[in-house]
Amino acid sequence: MDGHISSPLAARRRVAGPQEAVAQGPERLTLQGFSRGALDGSMLGGTIGRHMQLGPGRLTASIDRLRFKETALRKTSFSTAVRAVIGTPADVVTLGFAVEAPEPFVIAGERLPVGTMTVFGPGSVNDVRYPAGVTAITLAMPSALFSDEAAAISRLEPLRFPGRYPVGQAEGHPLRQLRDAAATIGQLDIDCPRLLNDSQWRANAERALLDAFFGVLAATAPIAATPPDRLRSARAIILEADARMDADPMSIPTIPRLCSALRVSRRTLERAFQDMLNMSPAHYLRVRALNATREQLLRSQPLPGMITRIAIDNGFWHMGRFSLSYRALFGERPIDTLHRTNSRRAGASRTGGFGAPDPIAKASVHTGHAQEGAT
Repeated sequence: MDGHISSPLAARRRVAGPQEAVAQGPERLTLQGFSRGALDGSMLGGTIGRHMQLGPGRLTASIDRLRFKETALRKTSFSTAVRAVIGTPADVVTLGFAVEAPEPFVIAGERLPVGTMTVFGPGSVNDVRYPAGVTAITLAMPSALFSDEAAAISRLEPLRFPGRYPVGQAEGHPLRQLRDAAATIGQLDIDCPRLLNDSQWRANAERALLDAFFGVLAATAPIAATPPDRLRSARAIILEADARMDADPMSIPTIPRLCSALRVSRRTLERAFQDMLNMSPAHYLRVRALNATREQLLRSQPLPGMITRIAIDNGFWHMGRFSLSYRALFGERPIDTLHRTNSRRAGASRTGGFGAPDPIAKASVHTGHAQEGAT
């Protein structure tokens, strides 16, 4: 099955006011096989996400969401490496924490180990590479609530003001407290769903999560950062490369041609892709084209010649090598993807997300669903 959403609500999500409380059970998105539409639609709080599978093998993914009066908790697990370009609305702050992973995350070019807390500030756009076997949790909230919580902790008081938000690593009691709080609340919601109708329990759970997340943030030790000029340059190169390929999806550019178009040396191009995505540009170009091919196959009717046409449209001219590359990345043949007619139709109505009102989405935010080309 390409994607299954085991949520009691599958309708398109609507945007709610900031004070609207939601009494609803935990929501889960499970995937057996990569689906960009389903993952893009799983974001919270008006956040835009654009996903791409980077690692080989059939993706197994789960995303659990639990929303409270002012905040929203999200737990993400991926079996293989995935890239997400995440855009946060101007009035939302998200705290992200790496619970477990066999290798570091890469966020905006920074390699961040397990136990790292990251603050995604209002209006920010971040390029995140999730490693294979990752579990991460995030807590999204209105920026006003973030400022109030930060002001209550002397060490965090400077975070009330706009600027570069910190990245740090925690250990000891605050780290255990956060892991225990998130795991316990999530499990209770599964074992005792009636608790979700108890307003006092929901308020206590939300307070416990805020205390745990901000406790870790207050205890983090700064991580040595890559020089910001180098990261800005690398990010600009990746963004321009993506923009040029979005404009001309019919071919996979050669590395010399891409260097010429971006006006950079091959060494600079290689370093930018290694810094941001932990892969070579040549590998990324193939993976990007294969992801585009998959999305088109999932939206297409299984007509004769359809696979060849879509493959050629995305720059693949040798069908044998294309089929081998596709199966190596996604764990299935192109024809298997194309013939999932029932799964595609079921998933089409669910791509917009889990379908419930979002307590941290402002009425003015209309970006609750991922948009093509969002970066």
